[in-house]
Amino acid sequence: MKPLEVCTVDCEAPEVVARLAIYREVLSSEERQRIDRFLRPGDQRAHLVSTALLRWGLGRSLGVDGKSLRLEPGSHGKPTLTFPTAEVAFNASQSGQFAVAAFAPGGSVGVDVERIDERLDVMANAEGSFSPDEQALLTRAPEDERRALFFRLWTLKEAYAKALGTGLSTAFQEFTVRFGQGGEARIDGDAKGWWLSSVKVAEGYAGAVAFLAEGGRPTLEIRRVIPFEEWGGDGQAAR
Repeated sequence: MKPLEVCTVDCEAPEVVARLAIYREVLSSEERQRIDRFLRPGDQRAHLVSTALLRWGLGRSLGVDGKSLRLEPGSHGKPTLTFPTAEVAFNASQSGQFAVAAFAPGGSVGVDVERIDERLDVMANAEGSFSPDEQALLTRAPEDERRALFFRLWTLKEAYAKALGTGLSTAFQEFTVRFGQGGEARIDGDAKGWWLSSVKVAEGYAGAVAFLAEGGRPTLEIRRVIPFEEWGGDGQAAR
């Protein structure tokens, strides 16, 4: 079984910024229009890189040109691959200056990254988004660890919701993430065998991936990448 792969990109890295024109070229016209609706240049860049990362990773997995893929937005924002047809699961996320994407050979996968907001009132936000047991866990945590725990829980919950295909329309307070003695995460009462893991993206960020497929625990590979690094400045593959 191929590994579950999570790729991370620093959207402000010089090597990435130098390829922004290439990234626009590989996107569909509809994708470019959606990105252009963002008002802040930083948001435009993050979504541009995230979408290019998705096309690059899928093209590499399927052995095709990422530009030739047809991706259609789903009802809750999760894209689906309409061409070529293939047993591949994928998902992407972006926050701040980082984008992440997950790729798996079938099944269901969701990924999330969040920049840790030092100004956020985590207890107030937990009241509307976390289950009673998760809120109690936050309350018991030492104050200097509470913010990191909040974002760890949030990214695990959002990755799971994205893997379900329901995203932020999911009632987050109606399911509970629990941690085992070794720190491993699971969904309380899960009978399907969901696998969850936190993902180290960068200092000041929290990340997570959720995966469901037959075959048990996957092998997780995390890589920092530069999408389309093999392409030259003219947008063609280097010779």
